[in-house]
Amino acid sequence: MPSLSSSSRIFRPPFRTKPKPKPKPKRHCIVQPILELFSKGHIKQALESLGLLARKGIRLDSRTLASFLQECANTKSLKEGKWVHLHLKLTGLKQPNTFLSNHLINLYCKCGNHVGARKVFDKMSVRNLYSWNNMLSGYVKLGMVKPARRLFDQMPEKDVVSWNTMVIGYAKSGYCDEALRFYRDFRRLSIGFNEFSFAGVLTVCVKLKELGLSSRDVLAWTTLVSGYAKWGDMKLASELFDRMPEKNPVSWTSLIAGYARNNMGNNALELFTKMMLFQIRPDQFTFSSCLCACASIASLKHGKQIHAYLIRSGFKPNAIVVSSLIDMYSKCGCLGVGRQVFDIMGNKQDYVLWNTMISALAQHGCGEEAIQIHSGLVEEGLTYFQSMTKEHGIVPDQEHYACLVDLLGRAGCFDELMNQLDKMPCKPDGLVWNALLGVCRIHGNLELGRKAAENLIELEPQSSAAYVLLSSIYAALGKWESVEKIEFNFFDAASSTTASLVSCSDPILCLYSSNCCR
Repeated sequence: MPSLSSSSRIFRPPFRTKPKPKPKPKRHCIVQPILELFSKGHIKQALESLGLLARKGIRLDSRTLASFLQECANTKSLKEGKWVHLHLKLTGLKQPNTFLSNHLINLYCKCGNHVGARKVFDKMSVRNLYSWNNMLSGYVKLGMVKPARRLFDQMPEKDVVSWNTMVIGYAKSGYCDEALRFYRDFRRLSIGFNEFSFAGVLTVCVKLKELGLSSRDVLAWTTLVSGYAKWGDMKLASELFDRMPEKNPVSWTSLIAGYARNNMGNNALELFTKMMLFQIRPDQFTFSSCLCACASIASLKHGKQIHAYLIRSGFKPNAIVVSSLIDMYSKCGCLGVGRQVFDIMGNKQDYVLWNTMISALAQHGCGEEAIQIHSGLVEEGLTYFQSMTKEHGIVPDQEHYACLVDLLGRAGCFDELMNQLDKMPCKPDGLVWNALLGVCRIHGNLELGRKAAENLIELEPQSSAAYVLLSSIYAALGKWESVEKIEFNFFDAASSTTASLVSCSDPILCLYSSNCCR
């Protein structure tokens, strides 16, 4: 028998949901035809209809208006673009937002109206980096390098686009000296550069050739060769070097350094031999680059020849050359000779030499000697580390943090160690994570060791150090299944290994391991 409550539910009137509001047809019916006209390329007819929208008090969204402005800029339709700008004012948007203002600046600049662009720029309440670069590019495209320079000097921040714009602007206007000066200043900054950076210098070279100055301006050619070498395009850098009408020691060194940096040690040494045959006197940077090339291909013979030449010529040792000698000997398997160079020739007040020697000892597994060089009491080490910045103004780099991690980790001060890592101004690199993984192996700190190994493998996927050290931690804790898993992952990552170099007489042979070695 149904209860009273169930009866009440039966005779209760059905609940009526509130109908959803229908979209306003009026605005949709007006805007949609305009958008269709625009999409079909009938810009003029579409923009003429904006007057109807203004009378109805209907304002299009920012993205639609920006699309109108962009299309007007691409077709250089200044009159139609001004209609869009007027529409903004008539619909109550007297001061457009940053997004629309940037499109207005782009429109006026592309149509050659720098006055209109500057009015929009000056009225902007908020300017971002794109706003500044947009106005700067507009001046440069119109050949107005002086206003562009004034604007460049006023910029609160500059990026690679800002510098490239000025270099190309000066180059196209024929101010080759200013263009090269800007390019050199730009290269000294840690902003980075791209293919457009070289376009400016290439324009300078073309201008110099037109003016008949290409045979005298070695700087322009050298800058271009150095730029392409640092970019990694050694083929083009070599072609430009061969086409140079005149070469100086800096030109030769730039290409040698490029070969050494891009792991083309044989090419670097061949070029150095040609340089000596032409009786061009090398400098400290030339020797350093050649020694780096010897280290990259493990050519002890060539490294010793360069060392002997340094002694015979009475070359005064400095930190750059001595550190390169230490690095070369250690990577060629002569750690003892490298240590002798450090003890006899090294300036013990230069931290670059200390870092080079410490790294060499660590790579050869001479941990105790490395500790004797850089370790000490933990508190004293921390004091020295902190005094670097506070008293001497030296900003610690990755190698300093790696030493600090090793110092604190060997003492078991993992809390202080992680505190110091959190304070690092940049992300730790392979040196730091390798040092952390090493001390985790000593103390059996599995959790922290796994974290260090993951970061090290991400940075250096083909390095065996992370796999070996993490495997040692698991083995010490008796986790043999994890050891097998790590070994399998290591062999999988090492399937595309780099070449091993073997010297047979003068030729250097490249040997690759095959997957069957598993």
